[in-house]
Amino acid sequence: MPKKLTTAAVLFGLTFLMVRETADFYLMNGSYFWFAILTVGLYLIPFGIPFIHVALPFMAAKHRKWVVIVLLIISVLHGIAILQYTLPYTYTDEGGVGKATVNQAFRWIGVTSAGILTLIDALYLGRDWRPSLRPTVVLDSSAATVNKTGHLNKPFWKKVNQFFGNRRIRQVKRSPKAVKRYLIGINCGLPFLLLIAGELIIHFTFNGGGYSLEILWPLINGLLNLLIQVIAYLLFLPQLRGLKINQQLATIFSTALLLFILGWSLWLLAAKFSLATGFWGASLMLLVIIMPPYIVLPLISGRAVKGMVK
Repeated sequence: MPKKLTTAAVLFGLTFLMVRETADFYLMNGSYFWFAILTVGLYLIPFGIPFIHVALPFMAAKHRKWVVIVLLIISVLHGIAILQYTLPYTYTDEGGVGKATVNQAFRWIGVTSAGILTLIDALYLGRDWRPSLRPTVVLDSSAATVNKTGHLNKPFWKKVNQFFGNRRIRQVKRSPKAVKRYLIGINCGLPFLLLIAGELIIHFTFNGGGYSLEILWPLINGLLNLLIQVIAYLLFLPQLRGLKINQQLATIFSTALLLFILGWSLWLLAAKFSLATGFWGASLMLLVIIMPPYIVLPLISGRAVKGMVK
């Protein structure tokens, strides 16, 4: 218990340092607080969610892994938000007359805190979410049958099957080496290989003059790899059916698609509502382009290969 309390205190301190900066820039700055009033407090939610970090040491692993995914996304968004604010001052009144100088030391402390929290969230996720290549159902040579919901024939499901009828599992000859090559090569290695190769090509082609392109390349590469990873997943789907990693990859890709659509919608609505809406929409799209190909997929795929049944 003392260890958990100490961890909770450290998480609270890091969260406070991070949220202090984002609130200073996007809540207490000028007329931003009107967003909280006009949205009946909904605008305050992104500033309150990070404090759930304090409860992580006390949560059960089976529930914590889903909470950590949300917190990881929020931590990255807060870090991006702090970095995006480049003005040397904030407004102390709604009319934009009074100004206060931004403390750059606290700003970078906030960015560092967001990075540390993101790393801690990733460690929690890696410990709690233990993917493997173990089948979700036991297949044997007797051609076991399942009902239409995919459950094995247990007493209850036998009665259901009497009404709906049984169907045989279509067994696909699985190649563990091919699955390993897919997980390691496409999901773990390819994003970083193309990232490094692209940066080197840009640097030597433009003789150091392609600075803007060097900054944009990680984003272009992230989007390109996400498309490649989706296509590769669809191609390897017959090999992945019946494995836990299949469900996890499907969840990651579908979540990424939904978040990207949400971010795109917020960005399009920025012209009608506010620049803050566009900022959060752009940040959400940026998060989708960066997180899955560079962090989530390599982490999940690497742990799956490590726990792969020989």
